[in-house]
Amino acid sequence: MAWKSQGNSGVARLLREGRLSGLMEFSPRRAAEPVASHLKTASIRSRVADYGSELLLPLLAVIGIVITILGAASLVSLHPGSDHVVERAVLEDPSARLGVEDVVGMQFAPVKKLFSEGFTPSAHWFRLRVRPQADGRPLVLYIRPTFLDRVTLFEPDSSGAGWQRRETGDLLPFRQREAATVALTFEIRPAAPDTVYFLRLETTSSSLFGVEAIDWRDVRQAELASDALLVLFLAIAACILFWSIGDFVRRPAPITVLFIASQLCYIVSMLAVMGYIAALMPEAPAGRVSGLTSALVCLAPALGVMLHRQVFLLYAPATLVSTVSWMMLGCSAVLIAILMAGHAQFALRLNSMLLFASSAFYFAMAVWPWRDGVRSPLLRTLYGVQAVAFAVTVVPLLGIGNLGEWTYHYPYILVLMYGAQMFFLIQRRARERDARAAENRARLDLVTQALDAARRQRDVQDRFAAMLVHEIRNPLAAIQLSIDPARLGPERYRDIRAALCEIDAIVRRSSQPEEADPKGGATRFDLAEALRGVVASHSPVNPLEMQAREPVLVASDRQMVDMVLSNLVENAIKHAPAGSRIVLACRRLARGGADGAVVTIENALLPDMAPDPARVFDKFYRAPGSRGVPGSGLGLYIVQGVTEMLAGRVGCTVAQGRIRLEFWLPAVPPDRDPRHALSGEADRLRERPGRR
Repeated sequence: MAWKSQGNSGVARLLREGRLSGLMEFSPRRAAEPVASHLKTASIRSRVADYGSELLLPLLAVIGIVITILGAASLVSLHPGSDHVVERAVLEDPSARLGVEDVVGMQFAPVKKLFSEGFTPSAHWFRLRVRPQADGRPLVLYIRPTFLDRVTLFEPDSSGAGWQRRETGDLLPFRQREAATVALTFEIRPAAPDTVYFLRLETTSSSLFGVEAIDWRDVRQAELASDALLVLFLAIAACILFWSIGDFVRRPAPITVLFIASQLCYIVSMLAVMGYIAALMPEAPAGRVSGLTSALVCLAPALGVMLHRQVFLLYAPATLVSTVSWMMLGCSAVLIAILMAGHAQFALRLNSMLLFASSAFYFAMAVWPWRDGVRSPLLRTLYGVQAVAFAVTVVPLLGIGNLGEWTYHYPYILVLMYGAQMFFLIQRRARERDARAAENRARLDLVTQALDAARRQRDVQDRFAAMLVHEIRNPLAAIQLSIDPARLGPERYRDIRAALCEIDAIVRRSSQPEEADPKGGATRFDLAEALRGVVASHSPVNPLEMQAREPVLVASDRQMVDMVLSNLVENAIKHAPAGSRIVLACRRLARGGADGAVVTIENALLPDMAPDPARVFDKFYRAPGSRGVPGSGLGLYIVQGVTEMLAGRVGCTVAQGRIRLEFWLPAVPPDRDPRHALSGEADRLRERPGRR
């Protein structure tokens, strides 16, 4: 016949050979699979490469800081032979009312070079037996630490009839002290063979007390070494601080702001505790420097709690971390209020306990595996080191024990360990942010490439579909012109004409890809009535049982729905044994929170014709025993494709010699188009380039 063109035979040949089968299969999910696979592989390689290196540098740096501070502290330590104190003894005065005449004849207990009693309201008397120098030069009572409120010296009067009294301490303005030294000092001139001196200590801070009788040259050497240690400390702290400020300028983040504020507060409080603030404020009124020191010591942990909360919100349960952190902040606020009310010693004692508790809590947060997939040896190591550092520094303040000479330098250790720890954590977080931004940029590039490839494939499909439609409509037009109403009769001619018009409408509908979405051509109709119409058009021989008494209204593409129903009904008619009953049902059914309707078609099967339910919708699949039944294995494959286009679902179950096909359709088509999945992902990545 004339309508059998060469183009039509070429398309048929290509389809038979399977060379165009790939053009008819498009899936955004399949197009995105290489993107996900590539990114997953890159992420695994990056984690494996970084796992071994993330712990080495911070651990070496922490060890280096500890060795540097301890080494410098050993230089500050005085030579044992330079101390002229022969005997040390202590007496506790719970009432803080005893005078020197009262304690002279009382029993004193021997005491070590460094005395540690913790926070106590008692006054303490120290009896020192000091031998003079061989050349008769004066000695200096070198007293540390420098944050002690009031230290009073009682030395024998030159006449031997009484005691002379001198005073120093943190409450005394710096300019009124005997010598311009950071440490507390008294110049003495003991007589041979030795002289007894009494020192009275009364302080609101921890009763941590050490005294030595040394030469002025040793004092100057100790002060120079202390200043050198301070310079080293400030150099390291300044490097950490300036890096943090630079990181904040490049990548503003609340955690960096908190770290900068916390680091500044710790540095200033360290300078105050070590006595350098008093030297910088020589004219400050009595008690001003002591009050400032106490306030800084109580404020620094509050800022630290806020900073640690930001760190652990990424790892531990947010509710637990936030609750405990806010409780600690509340305690810090109460401590400051108690301090302002004049109860400095009670506030400082509670502050030390809060430091110890917060350190233990955050160490537990770092060690406990709260979330699957979080493996941070860096976090655990740094918080473990911090817990040890806090224990070493806080325990002497509580009067439990001390580390000898190194106890005097605990502020250096505490602040530098804290600063180094947070420096590495924030640096790691910055690296992770940069890596996430780079990963998202790579993801965006890959998604864009996949989207372009999908669009090119869609264009090829559209061109092929247009060619195929053209090749199909030509013979349809020829058939329409060749049928003779006079020979066929009016009724048969009308049926053939209606069938040809329906085929032509389906072909035209398939040639409009821009409307291939759930709402394309949607009209409101009765699904049960559509099912009855499709059944009537097939004139089945088998007995039918229709279970659809009430109207079931849906809004969808009527032509596409009729195509699905026609394929399902035709499949049941072809495979049902002769004389067996075909059961059709239509009813309302909600799925996934969406209202909808379901059509079920159930029929019996011959024993050797049971299909595989998992493959029944695959292209070209046919049941093992259905070779003699006409068909190509495309009907149910088309049903599945059209159903997905209509945002519906189709399923199959085979049991007890019967097959049940189910077609579910939403009552109202959703606002979604599968073709936009990749472009939506690309838009999301463009809007959030630096977040996961």
